[in-house]
Amino acid sequence: MDTLLTVSLDALHYLAAGRRQKAWLDWLMGGRRVSLMNKGLRQEVKFPSIYTVGNNARQIAYLLTGLSALARLANYSGLCVLIDEAESYSLLRSVQRPKANDFFKAMIAAAYRQQQNKIVPDTIPQHRYRDYPLAYDEGQALFFLFTVTQSDNNLPLDAWLEPGQVLNLDPHHTPQEIGQFLEQVMGYHAQAFGYEVGERQRQVRRAAAEQLALGMKNGHLSIRATVRLGVELFDLLYQYEDYDAAALLNELRQQYR
Repeated sequence: MDTLLTVSLDALHYLAAGRRQKAWLDWLMGGRRVSLMNKGLRQEVKFPSIYTVGNNARQIAYLLTGLSALARLANYSGLCVLIDEAESYSLLRSVQRPKANDFFKAMIAAAYRQQQNKIVPDTIPQHRYRDYPLAYDEGQALFFLFTVTQSDNNLPLDAWLEPGQVLNLDPHHTPQEIGQFLEQVMGYHAQAFGYEVGERQRQVRRAAAEQLALGMKNGHLSIRATVRLGVELFDLLYQYEDYDAAALLNELRQQYR
């Protein structure tokens, strides 16, 4: 099947550097399709459209999982797609929500694959012009996250996700609750960067929870800052293998005591 990804890569492979190759690169980065691109196609290939109308959720999920496979080939851990303020869903008209539902369901199903059983792939409709599988291949390389303000949330999260797949952030978290959050961050971080969690990560996870809770209690840290700092702690441990966990925790303690 000629798809957006395969046709694009095929064209870039055969085109020499120049205006035609640049036209394809611009299009892949969100530019408009121009007639110059037609000269980069084999005669038997029909240019596949990125559908802006109709049921395009499957096509989007297929394209993003394909890009995540390319990321893996380039020695990255995959592709992470983050949608902030997804509660904007509540602003959609009733006729727009079914397609938004299909998009979230397709992305969740493509990211979790066999690790989820709430979404039945066959319930996500195909586009009338072309059928697409939900994912490019069987590998797991797509990470999909979205944030929602609970008070404004109208997304049917219970129908899409298990309770353990939803991280609830509260401005008055206890050290135990922050510890549970850091446990999940630690697991996702290790999965994203492809390493085994070690004692350094576990030590930081255990001790940082109390310091982060204290920082929030004293008004030094917001929820967003706590989440960002939690991820940065594991970033530092991963990037600097000789970074002593005790030294890192002492710096954190001095900053937010």
